[in-house]
Amino acid sequence: MTHREIIRFVIDVGNTSITSAAAIDGEIVSPQRTNTSSINDVQDFVELIKDTAARTKMTAVDIVACIGVQRVREIARDAAQSSGLFLHLVSGENPRGALLDYDSISTLGPDRIANAIAAQNVVPLPGVIVDCGTAITIDYIDAQGTFEGGAIIPGIETSRDALTLQAPVLPNVDLVAPKDIVGRDTVECIQSGVLYGAAAIIDTFVTRITRERGPVTVILTGGNAALLQPLLESEVSYDEFFTLRGLALAEL
Repeated sequence: MTHREIIRFVIDVGNTSITSAAAIDGEIVSPQRTNTSSINDVQDFVELIKDTAARTKMTAVDIVACIGVQRVREIARDAAQSSGLFLHLVSGENPRGALLDYDSISTLGPDRIANAIAAQNVVPLPGVIVDCGTAITIDYIDAQGTFEGGAIIPGIETSRDALTLQAPVLPNVDLVAPKDIVGRDTVECIQSGVLYGAAAIIDTFVTRITRERGPVTVILTGGNAALLQPLLESEVSYDEFFTLRGLALAEL
């Protein structure tokens, strides 16, 4: 009996960015990141699907997606239908194989569910998944692969923007780590506070989870993970497209 390759397109839509790839037998192919602001109507999402097919040189009948933005969710449904594809959404009501022990499943972000699927399949457990986007989520997956919850904190862009909104006299700075944690001017002080502050929060959570629950494997992912990785004291494994790996392994 010959092996039939299972191919799907996987798409993660966050508040700031979209990642997309093809997946073949659970492995992602040619992942790419773009801005969520580029999706304004059905045709934009159709073009995203076409670009994924062209970039990966693959065809699929299924799209597996986690879409945390309501307006894009509706657009995606119409785009998939017009493209003749089946759209399978990850959600608390349909976790696609994720093991969840969480008190408010209906409000659980689909990206956190996709990360849990990836963790229970590819990570030595127990594990902590740190996803650095508009928000930074820090989630604990127990030794049996069950998502137990975690923490949500403002992402680095969110923190910077909130600071300058509430204190207009402060400049809006580029998110580049200064040479020294002790900033030498106002721009460097903001950069240090936002970036080293986020890194310190992540380190604190990892330290306290380890102290309370024992050693864990830590995965760092998300669009801003590369900025924070060099600033962390915790031992982490960096995987920019970890969420897509969960979508590649999701049950349909």
